[in-house]
Amino acid sequence: MKMRAMIAWGVGSFTSASLVGAVGLLHMRFMTDSLGIAIGVAGLLVVLSKVYDAILDPLMGVASDRTRTPWGRYRPYLVAGALLAAISVAMLFNVPGGLAGSGLIAWSCLSLLVFSTAYTMFRIPYLALGRAITQDFDERSKLMTFSVIGSSIGTMAATSAIPFLLAGFGSDRE
Repeated sequence: MKMRAMIAWGVGSFTSASLVGAVGLLHMRFMTDSLGIAIGVAGLLVVLSKVYDAILDPLMGVASDRTRTPWGRYRPYLVAGALLAAISVAMLFNVPGGLAGSGLIAWSCLSLLVFSTAYTMFRIPYLALGRAITQDFDERSKLMTFSVIGSSIGTMAATSAIPFLLAGFGSDRE
């Protein structure tokens, strides 16, 4: 397997890790400090989205393994997951101005569920794709090493970018 392919594989892990890292670090603060949702309620919404994700992951694995399209098993999910991720991030941080109380909580819950769905639609088929790319144990081990490196750099990038994002975009609802 070519080094270029392994680096490209790591880029997929970089993007998904940086997205999850940024949302994980920013959204709880946004819900509590900017939207005024009580910390216990915000925490419950995050926990519910994680339980939903835990249920959805194996279902996505089965669905993507059974999918047969002209574009392959995994590509439709990768593309749909990436597009849905963009929509979900917009939903997470662009709450309609008129929402308050239970409507605000419902929006926050829905946006977390859409984000979890998007992440699952991308990440589960992406990881399964590694098995399809090569059957060679050593090559697959190298491929997964690049995935871990990409994830680590993506997490570091997201963590490092948070202060700049807050300074550039602000930390309030608007």
